[in-house]
Amino acid sequence: MIHLPKGVAVRGYERRVEDAYFVLEGCVIVGWEEAGHTVEERLGPKDAIFNPAGRAHYFRNDGVADTEFMLLVGTSQAEEVRFQAA
Repeated sequence: MIHLPKGVAVRGYERRVEDAYFVLEGCVIVGWEEAGHTVEERLGPKDAIFNPAGRAHYFRNDGVADTEFMLLVGTSQAEEVRFQAA
């Protein structure tokens, strides 16, 4: 579970396995680069997005309220991913 306060952003990161976000409350902007362009999607409650392995992506909360979302990772192994504020 990720609690993302309003106004908080996380720098781009990548994993060797896929991950996905499923929004429970609030909204979150998810972004990545594709064909040399920045792509962003706004997710609200019950929205989900799949992030393929190896693709750097980031997220932020531009909304007026805090956001709660589930971060699902495609492996059962422990990882050393650390989020950094943007």
